Amino acid sequence: NKMIEKIISKIILLFAVIAAAAILLMVAATMWDITARSLFNRPLHGVIEFVELCFFTSVMAGLPLIFIDDAHIRVDVIDKFLTSKKLQILKKIGLILTSLFTSIVLIFSVKPIVDAYRFGDMKYELGVNLYFFYCLGWIALMICFVCTFFRFMKLNKSEDQ
Repeated sequence: NKMIEKIISKIILLFAVIAAAAILLMVAATMWDITARSLFNRPLHGVIEFVELCFFTSVMAGLPLIFIDDAHIRVDVIDKFLTSKKLQILKKIGLILTSLFTSIVLIFSVKPIVDAYRFGDMKYELGVNLYFFYCLGWIALMICFVCTFFRFMKLNKSEDQ
């Protein structure tokens, strides 16, 4: 169990680096486009599509980091009114619903990913195939699902002790 968590942590670190690199590239491309447009009146070809792909990559690659750290945005309106046992139950329900939603997205995104591969969906200005980016997103969601499962198991383990 510890070995699996260590492997997942390394994969999530890799995804965090990918997300950070995508943000850096997105900012650099935007700055270069603005500079080229201002100084030389020559905007970069395909920069909008490039920024779209970088944005998608940064969001999808960053999701596992949020899931492993349990850093979701929460509203603690009712937490102070619940006993610790009821709060644990509420957290379990939230994790089950998160797992359910993530698994539905994973299942129903397979066909569009396969179709993107079969039909060669691409960003036309850049000539970049979208299949790779869809696979990256799918893998990131799978890691989120696994992180949710481990979070649920830890919650159960802490309750048993």
